[in-house]
Amino acid sequence: MADHLVSMKSATPDDPGEADLKEEFPWGLSLNLEEEVLERLGMKTLPVVGQVVNVIAVAKVVSISERDTEGAGVSRSVSLQITDMEVPTKTSEAEKATALFGKGED
Repeated sequence: MADHLVSMKSATPDDPGEADLKEEFPWGLSLNLEEEVLERLGMKTLPVVGQVVNVIAVAKVVSISERDTEGAGVSRSVSLQITDMEVPTKTSEAEKATALFGKGED
């Protein structure tokens, strides 16, 4: 699965001091998890700021758009509604295999 990950990073600041002034990622790629969602995900302990976490999600396509404008060319977009999500904590190799390939037949 890691072989298919694509970096969404869009801007690299020229000066490291400018990092907080520029958007690193395009609009719409941020997930904000409020108390209700944290509870549903079973996240009793919050991660540390700067920590990298995995997110496993299923989303439904709720809209698509394609627009061709003279001078600007074609612009496309897809809107996704996340319907199911997991933010796994420590996982064993067996749990990772089950997540990727499903449960084996007995």
